[in-house]
Amino acid sequence: MKITLLGTSHGDPTPTRFQSSTLIEVGERRYLIDAGEPVDALLIRRGLKASQLSAVFITHVHIDHTGGLPVILEQARKFRWQFPNNRLTVCLPDEKAVAPLRAWCAANRIHDISSCGEETVNAYAPGIIYDDGALRVTAYRNRHFPPTGEQRSYSLLVEADGKRVLFTGDLSTTYADFPIEAVGERCDLLISELVHYPLENGVEMLRNLPIRQVIYQHLDDCWDTPEGREKFAAAIAKLPFPAGIGRDGETVLSD
Repeated sequence: MKITLLGTSHGDPTPTRFQSSTLIEVGERRYLIDAGEPVDALLIRRGLKASQLSAVFITHVHIDHTGGLPVILEQARKFRWQFPNNRLTVCLPDEKAVAPLRAWCAANRIHDISSCGEETVNAYAPGIIYDDGALRVTAYRNRHFPPTGEQRSYSLLVEADGKRVLFTGDLSTTYADFPIEAVGERCDLLISELVHYPLENGVEMLRNLPIRQVIYQHLDDCWDTPEGREKFAAAIAKLPFPAGIGRDGETVLSD
């Protein structure tokens, strides 16, 4: 399993960071966690096309995680002829997002994605949401959105090639909704956001868990300053495993 960070910014792009998206490669199969802008262009710059994607998993419906999704669907359809045996599945965390996405695609003259039998868009709930024999994804509800609200937000556990990688998605302001149960007996890599909670809270939560490495992404601007880097180094010094800040284009796991 190979994991490359495509976009690592917070809700707004910066001169050095694009919006949230991560590429996962397992053998010849490719997947995305989130689809912030300009994810399709970033794939193209890596010599890839959206029509090579097997699935896209959206952690929650905020525009910085979904803005590039219509383009992914359009490009997957447009270049399907180059990869005729591949089919794209889009897993959304909220049923209310399915119909608007289909309508927006239709308004942009993208062929109907609901009935053609090529691209599939559906909503998921907690539990195993995807398993194609190469990659299994399990969703754990978090509280990025208020627990009484109608919107849904998830952390995602990705398993492939004997590796277990946990994506926190966006969490609450306390980090108390970190899905400890997803770590299990071993987590080879934790990819955690770092914008919605005090880093010290996250460190205290993680320091006694069987995690082998943490990469922080979805970053607040403050962590890209000299003062922020100094504060980060002091906080992660309490962790018994390696931790670092991810960068756009960085491969953080590779066979």
